Amino acid sequence: MSIYLWLLWWVVLAGHLGPVQAQETERRVFTMGTWLDVHADSPATAETAIRQIEHAASVLSRWQPGSEIARMNAGEPIAVSSSLVSNALVRAAKWQRWSDGAFQFRDGKGQLDTDAFAKGAALDQAIKACTATATGQLTLNFGGQVAVAGREQARWSGQLSAPMQRSALQRSAPLQGDQAGASAARLELGSGSFSSSGNAVKPGHIRDPETGQPVLTRGQVTVWATNAFDADCASTACFVLGPERALNKVNSTPDLECCFEWFEQQNGKLIARRLVSKHWNNFCRAHPTSHETKAEGRATTERATTDDEKPEGRTSTKTERRTSTNH
Repeated sequence: MSIYLWLLWWVVLAGHLGPVQAQETERRVFTMGTWLDVHADSPATAETAIRQIEHAASVLSRWQPGSEIARMNAGEPIAVSSSLVSNALVRAAKWQRWSDGAFQFRDGKGQLDTDAFAKGAALDQAIKACTATATGQLTLNFGGQVAVAGREQARWSGQLSAPMQRSALQRSAPLQGDQAGASAARLELGSGSFSSSGNAVKPGHIRDPETGQPVLTRGQVTVWATNAFDADCASTACFVLGPERALNKVNSTPDLECCFEWFEQQNGKLIARRLVSKHWNNFCRAHPTSHETKAEGRATTERATTDDEKPEGRTSTKTERRTSTNH
């Protein structure tokens, strides 16, 4: 009789516990000079994404001693062994042609400069590795660039960076109209990648390859593309091109959208401007103001902008973990 009671107890217990529950995991790792935030359906998926990104950094980073790029820049006669490197250089050359030289992957000394596409290449590697195994959503937020993957419909909603501090700006040149109280746009991503480039926070760190001088536009551009590599390259290219030239290029390129936000001085006042591509509002869920013109390629008075900074090195010593059970 006892054996039947024991079996009954296990049946009841199994029914109570239900199916095995997925463990949603959040990880934060400092790599390639910025923070990588990972939200995954399991610790294993998060670990795979991080390892793929760190591997890409070890190959593509010009700052990491021993990487193929660093060795090539040091003048070592090496053969490119990684398809990641060869494919990245071929695709970077395409964006150099697309931008009429506004985007370049060699610096003024002729050395390979991978800062403008290494993050995007690393994100694509992680997405490719995790797509086959992730049963839920994988979200990667990599210092101003976001990408999503998963068998289920992936979705990310948020802001790429925090709203810009405006107090100092308002003291020197107040914003017009409703700019002082306006908030940053909230974006939604269901596929592909967002990448943001600008110098609103750190003026001068993005240079025009043609002149060698810092880009003077104060603001940022956010680009959407079907993959992280293209979004990364295009955001840098568009910021160097400037609002009008960038929008003309983007509006004639399939699978590419952008939003350009910047400041202008007019009659002693600092005016926030905004320019969006034809289908940008498919991603933007902000409530437009009465000053906003949608998808027409005309500058409009809008809200203050935000900024991200491109990586300038790589470490991977800091990490934070958080795991929760998904019911």
